[in-house]
Amino acid sequence: MVEKLTSFDPVLSEEPNVLILGSMPGGMSLEKGEYYGNPVTISGISFIRCLIRNRSMTIRKNWSL
Repeated sequence: MVEKLTSFDPVLSEEPNVLILGSMPGGMSLEKGEYYGNPVTISGISFIRCLIRNRSMTIRKNWSL
């Protein structure tokens, strides 16, 4: 049987003009409760972490993740 995984909630603005898509976080990230929780994942980490940590800035700019 295939295990169903649930990801994190999206970061949404009222009227987004930029949508940044990504892949489903892996098991280690889901267990840690953070994107890029696996230290092996390295590409784009600092940019995406910045957007996630600054949710209000991301929403103000009408970006969605």
